[in-house]
Amino acid sequence: MHTKHSKPPRTGALSFTDIADGYEAIRRLPDDALLTPQQAAELMGHYGVPVKPATLNRWRCVRSDGPAFRKVGRRVVYTAGAVRTYVGAPA
Repeated sequence: MHTKHSKPPRTGALSFTDIADGYEAIRRLPDDALLTPQQAAELMGHYGVPVKPATLNRWRCVRSDGPAFRKVGRRVVYTAGAVRTYVGAPA
């Protein structure tokens, strides 16, 4: 069986370059960038506060805790700045 791959398949391990590029992209993310709950949870995880989107939902609905959010129509969005403020990330 012959397959056409330009690169070998990824093994799941990240290289140091991949990790550095990811942190640089996070650092450059503007504070007013709108994030879905999934993206907000991922951003919080990068800052050492691992949560699931379901936890953010629970915080919004039950505890009135968590990062500030907005509703755009029926969608819930967070700003990158609100997430950074909540986790205490340096500016």
